[in-house]
Amino acid sequence: MASRLDVFRSKIMKKLTLVAAAALVMFATGANAQAIRIGTEGAYEPWNYVDANGNLAGLDIDVLNELCKRASLECTFVQTAWDTIIPNLNAGNYDVIAAGMSITDERKEAVNFTADYSPPDPSGWMMLSSTTFDPANIKGLKIGTQTGTIQAGYAADNLADGNTLLTFDTAPDA
Repeated sequence: MASRLDVFRSKIMKKLTLVAAAALVMFATGANAQAIRIGTEGAYEPWNYVDANGNLAGLDIDVLNELCKRASLECTFVQTAWDTIIPNLNAGNYDVIAAGMSITDERKEAVNFTADYSPPDPSGWMMLSSTTFDPANIKGLKIGTQTGTIQAGYAADNLADGNTLLTFDTAPDA
């Protein structure tokens, strides 16, 4: 029986194949038609992470490997820190980003996106079942987020007053 992750991976693969194939074909028509460098973080499971053998793995990695195979492209993954992933793309350190990135207006000003293939991941909040969530009532807490994420932006805009905001290089550290 297929696991939920396998079923999800299959659905994502079908949806992303057309979207990402079009993006990769654009690169295949250039001077370096056979060599594509793909930037990823490697710290955002299940999308991209480093497995027990030290190799990049995850849905983004699987999908891009399959697309590169189908397009007969030689693709190399470049692992980079999340907060530098867009600047490194714009600096030419890689050609494409595959990193479970939410599409925001600010990011659309810096890079071109294909269609999203999954809604943004929900953020984790923990509270007592008898408590009603109101950001205005959150005071005196340490709130951890990953640097450069939509969650860090939300915390800075809505939770900074009366709290200590902590940022971390990777989501698992937050």
